[in-house]
Amino acid sequence: MRKLSKGQAIDEFAFVLLAGLIFIIIALVTWGVGPSGGGESVNQTENLTLTGDVELVGLQEVDVPKTYWIGKFAVKYGVGTENVVEKANLIAEKSLFGEKPLRITFSIDKLKLENYVTSGFLVLDIGDSSMDSDLLVYLNGKLIKRVKPTIGEVSFQIPKENLKTSNVLEIKVSFPGFKFWSKGFYEFDKIIVGLNIYGMEEKISTFDVSEEQIENFKTAKLEFEVEDYDARGNLVIRLNGNTIYSGVPEKFFGKEFSLEDLGLVKGSNTITFSTTRGGFYELDDVRLTIVHSRRGIKSLEKSFEISSDAYTRLKAGKKGTIKFYVKDILHPGILRIKIKDTEGNVNEVIFQQFSEGMNEVKFSIDDVKEGTNWVIFESPDGAFYIGGIQVIV
Repeated sequence: MRKLSKGQAIDEFAFVLLAGLIFIIIALVTWGVGPSGGGESVNQTENLTLTGDVELVGLQEVDVPKTYWIGKFAVKYGVGTENVVEKANLIAEKSLFGEKPLRITFSIDKLKLENYVTSGFLVLDIGDSSMDSDLLVYLNGKLIKRVKPTIGEVSFQIPKENLKTSNVLEIKVSFPGFKFWSKGFYEFDKIIVGLNIYGMEEKISTFDVSEEQIENFKTAKLEFEVEDYDARGNLVIRLNGNTIYSGVPEKFFGKEFSLEDLGLVKGSNTITFSTTRGGFYELDDVRLTIVHSRRGIKSLEKSFEISSDAYTRLKAGKKGTIKFYVKDILHPGILRIKIKDTEGNVNEVIFQQFSEGMNEVKFSIDDVKEGTNWVIFESPDGAFYIGGIQVIV
């Protein structure tokens, strides 16, 4: 074996040392990256842009409508008659073996009866009769007329004091007298029950209004459909005695009013529909809607995904970041930011004041779970326009 010189030995030692250092460096880099296709470094990030739209968070005014339904009715001003019941081809009879009276029921509106009805009337159009029995007419159990045997039309007035809101008219045949074996009968071609009317028929409706509705009043709207009318007189609408409309309405009527226009009061209010002389209006779907404002709180909630790799980074101690842009502050206050995890647990991330511009807050592994989570923005006393929300892990 050839013996190395002293200089050659030193060069060979330096080469071996250099090769060893290179090997160590390669090994360190390989261990830091991990096996091919394995997990990520804790220094990697995921950037999730949730929304670029600007939305309101916090206090806001909400419109609260309340509709008072008045319904369907007719109003008129006139002098004349009104038929309440009209029936045809009827018969009443009585014999030794029994009787068959006529029974007719009819109703009268209480307001109409008290204010506009002067009396009633009954028209009997008799087509045939046995001519041996009297005709007995009862109203609400009281005999109001005894008609001797006849054929043709018989009519008579009914005093107002005999009329009620609910009425029962009975027409009976008396016993034939000495012809006890015969049957007394009356055949009617027509029977009419009517009312004599004088004056103005109104529709009156009452409704309650709260103090909150008046203090936070925004607007009111009266709406209805005109089904039939006679425009010789105006439709007149009053609220608490104040005239809020007088004229000939269009088919589909709608009119808005201010609080001063209506003269609303806390508690009971009265709206009245009537017409001037010669007018007639049949209205349907009549309703008054009062809108007032009420303070509410609006929150903003956006979902984001935490992948298994991102969850691993958070477990390793990395902090997540929520970035958001405050475009405008309508009312200064506290902004609360929460995260709701996949199990429904809600964790408060921060509760403080923020300024306009870009802001960010941090969250940890304790605030989220792997999967779908939600970031929630709330404010109990402020109002913010927020957008550009991003979650970075």
